[in-house]
Amino acid sequence: MKFGVHSFMIVDDIDRQTIDELAATAASWGADGIEVHTDLASTLPTQDLKKAGARHGVEWTLGVVLTAENNLVSPDPAVRRAGVEHITSAVHAAADIGATKIGGVLSAAGRVFSGRPVTPAELERAAEGLSEVSAVAQALDVTVSIEATSRYLGYVLNTAEQARALIDRVGSSHIKIQLDTFHMNIEEASVPQGILDAGTRLGYVQLGESHRGLLGSGHIPWVEVMESLRAVDFDGWLTFEAFTPAHANIAAKSNTWRHLCTEKAMVTEGIDYLRGLT
Repeated sequence: MKFGVHSFMIVDDIDRQTIDELAATAASWGADGIEVHTDLASTLPTQDLKKAGARHGVEWTLGVVLTAENNLVSPDPAVRRAGVEHITSAVHAAADIGATKIGGVLSAAGRVFSGRPVTPAELERAAEGLSEVSAVAQALDVTVSIEATSRYLGYVLNTAEQARALIDRVGSSHIKIQLDTFHMNIEEASVPQGILDAGTRLGYVQLGESHRGLLGSGHIPWVEVMESLRAVDFDGWLTFEAFTPAHANIAAKSNTWRHLCTEKAMVTEGIDYLRGLT
């Protein structure tokens, strides 16, 4: 398994001025790579990212989300088309950087709610859109992982079991499941069992303690989590995603009001903690 760090834990925005700082800091923390959050992949300085990664010995993944303007479950075909194009643009950007994985809230727009449970029609629209994405992803050999989130971020996929059902419906080797232990802590009866539910369809994992603090200081059973990851033969990214009030803009976006630890401690101590469990 490889350890990653979310870009928002180091810099607010990705541009030519921050890329070297981002790569150098992640490397100094002992991370193997960085998940770059992007709202618009076509604007990423892909060649600068590629060069900085090689210079500092870190790899890249991309984190992408859908919005109301490109929501895959929208009844409007034009909005759904924008969603497919948004994701495939990120797939192309990943390939340009040399990344093999993208992930995020990609079944439906984050924080956009219908006021009711997900419908069969919405799931069908999501599956159709992701099937289109899969052709591009397979051609460029980039895996797209679809995140299950808590009810506070979305309503289409809240559990690993729901994500597995959608991914199996798409039926592509390049469309997989993304899990976030913080969200799982809210929605799953058991975080380790959720990993087992995802099984070999698990493509990407984000790490967060039950309260977004240091790993081991909350109530997520990390020994069992690591055992479940090994049980499903997961050998991919374990990326830390937890923010502090130090970055005011990111704190506001993520509703982070308490200072539990520094970003550096989250990553350096977290890596040591998990390695100590194996």
